[in-house]
Amino acid sequence: MKRKLGFIFTLLMFLGALFLSRATPVSTADDPAGRAVPNPGSKEEPFTVESGHIDVPRDHADREAGTFRLYYELYSSPESRNRPLIALHGGPGNPIPIRMILSKTSLGGALLANYKILYFDQRGAGKSNEDLSVEHIRTHIKQFHMKQYIGDIETLRRTFFGEDAKITIIGSSWGGYLGLGYAIEHQERLEGLILGSFEATAESTTSFCRNFDSALFLAQEEDPALKKSIAAAGEAIREKKIVWHGGKEDQYILEFHNLLDILSPFMFKAKYRQAKGVLDGIVEKGAEAIAYLDGLDDLGSEYSVSMGGSTIGEATYCENLIDYDMLKYRAKAPSPCHYCNDGEFARAFLRHCRAYTAEPRPFRAEEHLSRIEVPALLFAGRLDPVVPWQATARTAYKMKNATFVLIEKGAHTPFKAGGSCLAGIISQFARDPGELDLSCLRSD
Repeated sequence: MKRKLGFIFTLLMFLGALFLSRATPVSTADDPAGRAVPNPGSKEEPFTVESGHIDVPRDHADREAGTFRLYYELYSSPESRNRPLIALHGGPGNPIPIRMILSKTSLGGALLANYKILYFDQRGAGKSNEDLSVEHIRTHIKQFHMKQYIGDIETLRRTFFGEDAKITIIGSSWGGYLGLGYAIEHQERLEGLILGSFEATAESTTSFCRNFDSALFLAQEEDPALKKSIAAAGEAIREKKIVWHGGKEDQYILEFHNLLDILSPFMFKAKYRQAKGVLDGIVEKGAEAIAYLDGLDDLGSEYSVSMGGSTIGEATYCENLIDYDMLKYRAKAPSPCHYCNDGEFARAFLRHCRAYTAEPRPFRAEEHLSRIEVPALLFAGRLDPVVPWQATARTAYKMKNATFVLIEKGAHTPFKAGGSCLAGIISQFARDPGELDLSCLRSD
């Protein structure tokens, strides 16, 4: 059996001379006339939305490489200031429920009040996915490098907002990395950046074990009850009392490092009270907790990895978000981690990513940060197990006009944890990025 650690990030890269063609929106499946589909929304939705597909170059430096079809949604409100904004999802390869966010959350209200919002499923994600083999992707890996995603953003900017329009970009995790990459290439086309849970290198996305290890220690120090539950579960595992079936007849007796498999889904959102309940239930053999345990995918003694949200997303992750020199060193070095083996994880990463790319180009943007002058709002969750908040803060401090916001109870989804406080800060930023009142952070 193999141990599979699944994780989803939101990040990455830059560089490259881009050929930017003017793209034309094309029909959706339910609109054979070839028009984009307008939708006034329901009575509960304070916006109108236009959706459709748009063709972009597969390779923005090669006109002959064909096109990629991207799905988009364009939101506007009659009461909005309608400044142009492009929203970037994470993964790579994981779409977000943008319509729900805009209609049901304080963040959505803040965005709609200030922006005309273009959201699109990136290459390999959601309604923009293509069923490509790993062999095809490896042969055409340059089509899935971050610079192609940057070219897509620029094509969408020109198509939907105009040749001379300046945009704001919002994104978190992979979306943060991608937004930073766009800023490095096209700062003159930007009005602002709203980016979270990312940094200027591929170090954090290469350091999965170490970052989760640190986040779990921090959570236990803040919650003694969680610490007690983890200790009890660890003891039960050492005594070989916890068994995973996974819907199969054969059994696997959990090992200590499998605690990370159990806890990681909760750690992404800092749901540690729920994590405690599941651990207690597994130790006590409660039906719901055992069902959760057996629902986990492919637990075992060996490491394997899964990243991104699609095959194309995995290829991009391997191409741009992994520091291979760091992995090769850690694959041979003793592991400093308590809850997982850093060396085994590094070796699993190397095995997995070799299927996609022979010459990866990890994201390195630190030398460009001081040249970014556009107003920027950067934020991070203090309990983030993927990208430590200090890495995002360092990125902000090296930029000329960036404000850093720390969400005390946030993890890798700080938009949600930030709630109305972060939404209010974003609304302020949209109107006057130079004067932000951050007092709500202290009151929380």
